[in-house]
Amino acid sequence: MRKNFPLFLTVITLSAALISCGKDDNSSGSAGYRGAYIGTWAVDETYIMPESDTLTDNYVILITAHPDEDSSVYIYNLGDVSPDFEVEAKVTPTAMTIPSQTITLEYLVFHISGSGEIEDETLTFSYNMPGYWTAECTATKN
Repeated sequence: MRKNFPLFLTVITLSAALISCGKDDNSSGSAGYRGAYIGTWAVDETYIMPESDTLTDNYVILITAHPDEDSSVYIYNLGDVSPDFEVEAKVTPTAMTIPSQTITLEYLVFHISGSGEIEDETLTFSYNMPGYWTAECTATKN
C-alpha cells in the first residue's frame, strides 16, 4: 500500500481537478450575469401605434432563465399582451437583444425585435412589433 500511495494521491488530485472544471449551471439565474435579469420588473412604457398618438402603459413582466442557453432569457407579458406571451432575448452583462422572431398567440401573429441595456436594477429597452406598435421602456426590478 505504501508503494502505491503516491499514485493513489495523484489520481485523487486529478479527479478533483477535473470535477471542478465542469460547466457552471446558471439555469436558475442565481449565478452569473444572467441573474441580474431574472425576476419580475415593473415597466413604464411609452408606445406609438400606427396612425395614433403617443400612449403610455404600466405593467409587470417576468424574466426567466432559458433552460438550454446560458446567454438567453424568456420575457413574459412584454407589451402587456398576455402572461403567456413569451419573447426570447439574448443577454450580456450590460445589454439585451431581442432577436427578430415571430410569436403566435391564439389567432394573433406578432413579429418582434428590440434591444436595450441594464444598469444596476434598471432595464431600459425598446422594441418594435410592426403592425401593432413601437415602444420605449424603462423597467425597475421588483
